Amino acid sequence: MWANPHTMVLFDVKDDKGNIVHWAGEAGSAESIRLLGWNKTTLQPGDVITVYIGPPKFDNAVGRLERIALADGRTLKDSDRGARGDITRY
Repeated sequence: MWANPHTMVLFDVKDDKGNIVHWAGEAGSAESIRLLGWNKTTLQPGDVITVYIGPPKFDNAVGRLERIALADGRTLKDSDRGARGDITRY
């Protein structure tokens, strides 16, 4: 969902039992992540991705995106903080 004030990535994950769980990951604004190499067509339905996400405080399938690794090896980040940032502080 390419929108402001925050973009959302909706994706499915198989849990330990093989069940599909629907997740939502929140990223920055469309303009801020565009500056980091994203665009509204970067992710397409059916793409296989690896999602790194800040864990939720509660037992919900939602969190703050840290980065996404694409099947072609590219990485999309949510911020330019790189290794300086500490995702655990959120």
